[in-house]
Amino acid sequence: MKRARVFALAGRLLRQLARDRRAAALILLVPMLIMSLLTVLLNTTARPARVSVAATGVASLFIDGIERRLNATPAQPTGLTVVALPDDAAPADAVRRGLVDAALVFPRTFVEDRASGENSRLLLYVDGADPLRTAEIFSAFRTAVPDSLAGLPTLLPENCDASCAAAIPKGPPAIEVVKLSGRGLTKTMDFFTPALPPFFALFFVFLLSGLTFLRERVSGTAERLLASPLQRAELVAGYALGFLPAAFVQASVVILFGRYALGGPWGGWPAVAAIFLLTIVAECLGVFVSAFARTEFQVIQFIPLVVLPQLLLCGLIWPVAGMPPWLKPLAYALPLTYAVDAVRDAAIRGYSFAQVGPDLAALAGFVVATLALAAVSVRKSV
Repeated sequence: MKRARVFALAGRLLRQLARDRRAAALILLVPMLIMSLLTVLLNTTARPARVSVAATGVASLFIDGIERRLNATPAQPTGLTVVALPDDAAPADAVRRGLVDAALVFPRTFVEDRASGENSRLLLYVDGADPLRTAEIFSAFRTAVPDSLAGLPTLLPENCDASCAAAIPKGPPAIEVVKLSGRGLTKTMDFFTPALPPFFALFFVFLLSGLTFLRERVSGTAERLLASPLQRAELVAGYALGFLPAAFVQASVVILFGRYALGGPWGGWPAVAAIFLLTIVAECLGVFVSAFARTEFQVIQFIPLVVLPQLLLCGLIWPVAGMPPWLKPLAYALPLTYAVDAVRDAAIRGYSFAQVGPDLAALAGFVVATLALAAVSVRKSV
């Protein structure tokens, strides 16, 4: 083996890469973009859970003590913020509306029940969609409530005799967690499983359509089709329909595997509709990106630019609500954000078509926009 030949071949490849500005930009700029996003997200402190305590009568005397101990809880990764409930909102309704993440409610007869020897249950209303956050909130209340109720016997009526005081339960009151959604979630993975099918549908369909249309363009098939009466928009629509069966099979495999193999929750037809719209968006994005590539390797290089930012910002790993304010508009400008939101709401919260309608409408808008982009790219590249 002659080293001169090896060096000559290596030099030719290096010169090709140096002349290819698109490849150089993808190699140099995209890693810095992804690393910057990761750094921002990893350094972002999660939004503290908003909690409230509701009680009436004598039990309301314990609210201040519980709130002080909740605010002083240092062990929670996300922290807690105690807020007051609006006057017109019941505790459970406030959680449903997203005004608070959890609400602890004392029964009206709490003190009387304790005086008569009954260990009343406190109701902790939580959203329940995220098992990890639910566990953190419950742990904080389980620590704060017993400490704040240590002085309960001193607050009994004056006519309470020795036998009355002796009947008071010694242990802290039980806290019953009431999940308003996600009642069937038992594992943290159940929160992430519904969001996996949209991501893999986007990833594989984008790759499939980009590579396939590049071959059609390089081989001259697309140019010959445009020489016929077929319009550019019709060409893009035809390719999109042609890719749909394979895309839908890919999405179905991921959905069924997550549902029956991983045991994750299933969102029904609203989830199918969201993934179906996302696959069309992914197809059009693949066609659009293929216009800027001359080789299959260059199409693959677009994956970190098109797919990875959506994975980081869609809410699958980091909740969008906890991102820095300047990143949220970017997250809501990505189609995967709406697909993940719709599928997760349908699977975990049991939302209907009407309730996930805004997310589906946003995805339909992305379909129209990406179809237009794909048609423009076909005109410029064929």
